[in-house]
Amino acid sequence: MVKKRSSDVFDDDDVSPVRLGKKPKYALPSSPPDPLKEVSEPELETFSHEDLVAYVISLQTTLQTALALLGSAEENNRALLKDASKKSALLSKTANGIAAKQTLASTQVAERAGKLADMCAKGIKKQMKWQPSCQNGTARWTFRGLSPSPEVFLKMLNLPSDGKPWKQKKISKENFAEAFGDIQASVRCTVLRITNGQINVKWSSETNEFSMSGTYGMGQVI
Repeated sequence: MVKKRSSDVFDDDDVSPVRLGKKPKYALPSSPPDPLKEVSEPELETFSHEDLVAYVISLQTTLQTALALLGSAEENNRALLKDASKKSALLSKTANGIAAKQTLASTQVAERAGKLADMCAKGIKKQMKWQPSCQNGTARWTFRGLSPSPEVFLKMLNLPSDGKPWKQKKISKENFAEAFGDIQASVRCTVLRITNGQINVKWSSETNEFSMSGTYGMGQVI
C-alpha cells in the first residue's frame, strides 16, 4: 500500500495532483507604451496631456511591481529590477515636468499677450498729436511691433490660433477696443480718439512682425 504524501492533494477522481507550497509567478504588467522601454524627452514632448497622465500611471505601477518583486527575486535579477525601477522613476519625473511645462506655457501666452497689447496701446497713443487733419478725424497713425510667438499675437487680438494663415486682416472697431481699450490723448482742451471703423493689421507668421494702422482725431468714438 502506497501512502499519499501530505503535500499532495487529489480530486475526486484521484488524478492530477496539485503540489502545495509553491508560490505563483508574477509578470510585469504590459500596457502601451511599454513603461520599461526607454523614451527620450523629445518623444515625451509629442505626447498629449492625457497620454502623459496615462504614461505616468503605468510608470508608477511598474515601479511598485518592481519593488515588490525585489523581495523574492533571486540575487542575479536584483540589478535588473533596480535598473527598471530607476528608469521608471526618472521617466515619471520627466513626464510630470513636461506636463507642467505645457500647462505653464498656456498661462504665459495669456500673460504675454496682455503685456504686448499694453505696449501697442501706449505706442499708438504717443503718435496721437494735434495736427490740422484731427479736425475731421483723418490724421493717420501706424504702429509696428514684434510678437514673441504666433500664439501670443493671435491671443492679443482674440483670434483663433488654429485658423487659416493670413497676412492682412481688418479688425472691427469693437474687437480692437476689446483688445486694446479706449485709446485716447488729451491735447488743446480736447480729446483725440481713434476714428476709423476698421483697423488694418498686417502680420508675418514666419517672423512674427506685425503692423497696425488707422486714423484718429476729433471724430467718432470707438
